Amino acid sequence: MKEAGYIFNVASRPGKIGYTDTGIYSASKFGLICLSESFYKKLAPYGIRVTMICPGIVDTQMASETATKLSSEEMIQPTDIMKTIRWLLKLSVSTCVKEVVIEC
Repeated sequence: MKEAGYIFNVASRPGKIGYTDTGIYSASKFGLICLSESFYKKLAPYGIRVTMICPGIVDTQMASETATKLSSEEMIQPTDIMKTIRWLLKLSVSTCVKEVVIEC
């Protein structure tokens, strides 16, 4: 990890806000957010950056199987998450963005 210097955790918007029909899913994502926060604090002294990415509805098979009323074009595209990671990797090593919430 020290050589890589960066950890990205991808949770979900429901990890930030609970919804009526996603309690278990939201709880698992909230747990990942908390773990990421712990890593962020513990690994910073070693120069390892940790960023939690929390996207809303991403255009995936899972999203298409839910009751979402969004079209594919209205959802977050997986490539946008990759573009976000690329942007974060371009920041100077002295900069760390702890969390990114991506809305659609």
